[in-house]
Amino acid sequence: MLTFDSCGVDHSFRKPKKNMNLLSPRPWLAGMTSALLFLGVLGSSEFVYPQEAQNRARPNSGPRSSEIELLPVQGNISMLAGAGGNITVQVGKDGILLVDTGVATMSDKVLEAIRTLAKRQVTYIINTSDRTDHVGGNENFAKIGSPLAIARAARASVFIIGFSTILERMSDPSAKPSIPEKAWPNDTYSVPQKNLYFNGEAIQIFHQPGTTDGNSIVFFRRSDVVSAGDIFDPTEYPIIDLNKGGSLLGVIDGLNRLRQMAIPADTWKAAR
Repeated sequence: MLTFDSCGVDHSFRKPKKNMNLLSPRPWLAGMTSALLFLGVLGSSEFVYPQEAQNRARPNSGPRSSEIELLPVQGNISMLAGAGGNITVQVGKDGILLVDTGVATMSDKVLEAIRTLAKRQVTYIINTSDRTDHVGGNENFAKIGSPLAIARAARASVFIIGFSTILERMSDPSAKPSIPEKAWPNDTYSVPQKNLYFNGEAIQIFHQPGTTDGNSIVFFRRSDVVSAGDIFDPTEYPIIDLNKGGSLLGVIDGLNRLRQMAIPADTWKAAR
């Protein structure tokens, strides 16, 4: 039996009854798919995934600590932990690209940490979900960022990329609380894959419905790093929002997709 809270979020996978087959997070990881075990042994790309369960389960509550931890991952990629959800940072000659922006209250500390990597401006933001701990800092970084030269004539702000349903929900007039327009994605996609070239690196953005119908997976090809968003969190069961088109089958498909992206011989690091 599935159980839902007032927001339509399915919690039965997090707290299964004793007579159910799902007994603990570890059997779920092994039983639902062999993807994670496969990645752990034969991992390919470095994987960056959301922060601990408390931040994902209660995105509006913000991080428990005011400290930001900066972790080098691989190639041009680093990760910031402690801002709500983990933030992937790509730094290079063209500027700075962020995968997700954490919660709004941590934007100043996130920017301070980014400045230790480079003094360049934020040019791209990719949102892997519309959860508050993924998009909360969008507006703050859009205000201080700098677009590419080719976009300045059109007075474009920082490019904020997200699947089309993220824009639909963030721009919904009935949304409570309302979300400022500057925080909305201004470069949406509605096809299976969007490609980008930035800082001398090909970046592939894959639409992968999972916890919602708007999840994305981001693959930095030269650095060989995957930012998995909410598709992969080894700390707990997935938090699936049925009201936003999420499904358990979608999460499993996403995990198997990560498995297919893994190539033996490289290492797989827990980037959190």
